[in-house]
Amino acid sequence: MNHTEAFILVVICACIVFFERSLPWIVFGKKEMPKIVKRLSDLLPASLMVILVVYSLRSLTTSDFHDSFALISASIFTAVFHYYQKNQILSVISGTAVYIILLNAF
Repeated sequence: MNHTEAFILVVICACIVFFERSLPWIVFGKKEMPKIVKRLSDLLPASLMVILVVYSLRSLTTSDFHDSFALISASIFTAVFHYYQKNQILSVISGTAVYIILLNAF
């Protein structure tokens, strides 16, 4: 894939994401959103975080102490960091950084 094709691909993906993000305003306009849509907008972020945690911890094994220690330590760090900071993106980025540091440090 050359640079032009990659640029076209990024532009297409950006347009699709923009359309998906603006779809509720296009569909509902100035009307009030239905209760189910409001409920989903409240529940989905937490649900996605649970899916991310389960996906991350699925590879946890007792045979490899080094990887398991790094994974559990980074998960605990992320949870505590998020409890105090209340910022999902910052929590995930910092937890990932701690995990990579622990994997490479020992």
